[in-house]
Formats: sequence, C-alpha cells, structure tokens
Amino acid sequence: MLSPYLLPGKFRIPGSLFTVIGTVILIVRYYGGIAPDWLEVKVFAVYSAYLDVKHFSIIKNQVLEEIGGLFLFSGLYMLAFSKEKIETVTTNNLRLKAFMVTMWLNAVFILVSIVFTYGLGYVFMMMLDSVFFLVAYIVLFRVLVYKNNLKANTENV
Repeated sequence: MLSPYLLPGKFRIPGSLFTVIGTVILIVRYYGGIAPDWLEVKVFAVYSAYLDVKHFSIIKNQVLEEIGGLFLFSGLYMLAFSKEKIETVTTNNLRLKAFMVTMWLNAVFILVSIVFTYGLGYVFMMMLDSVFFLVAYIVLFRVLVYKNNLKANTENV
C-alpha cells in the first residue's frame, strides 16, 4: 500500500525555497550577528529562561531565530515527505530503507552527543539533531532513488 501520508509532489519547490530562506536567515542571525530591533517583540512563552525563569507569561524576544527555524524545519519537512512524480512500491521500500538507516544514524548522533557534549553544548546538539534527522533522511533517500534509477536504466539497455 502506498503511503497516504505524503504531501503532493508540488510541495518540493516551496520546500526547497523555505529551506534556503531559513538557512540564510539563521546564518545572517548567528554568524552575521544581525538582530533587527523591529523583530524584538512581545510573545507568549510557556517556558523562558534568560536572566530569570518565567512560565506561561509574555516576554520580549528577538523572533528572527524562530522565523528562520520555522522556515528551515517546514522546508525540510516538505522536501522529505513530498511524493515523487511516480510513486511505486519500490519507492516506498526506498523510503523505508532511508528511514531505518537514518534512525540508526540519529541514534549514533544522540549517543555521541550524550558522551562528548555537556551543558549548553548538549542543548545545541539536540537542536541540531532535529534538523540532522531530516537532512540525513533527504540525502539518503535521494541517493537511494538515484542508485535505483541507474540500476533501472542499465537493465533497460
């Protein structure tokens, strides 16, 4: 049975665009140090810990990080879970294989993070892990599809 949970294939284009936009925003924010004053707004926070800890309150926050993160994560999600032009049982098997290998890679990533990173570095690694999983899955799935297409083309010759 083919997966009914995939997005239509047309989501790959906005997914690519969102991924690029999110990546650029986060690079500008973290490596460029740019934080526009007009993006420092009051937001509702379930939990916030800066100078003091607040629960379920309104805080002032620079939202550029959140905007970049939303673009990046939603773009990667659209890329990872959009249908191919032709969805077959083979494609589903490639998706499953990519997912299983990605789970193993993710487990190794988390175990290495637990053993070798501490404090806020560990928190950063867990944030990175949310993106690592999708990126690893996308890359692995694309490689498997490419290899499968090469194999199919050589058999047809």
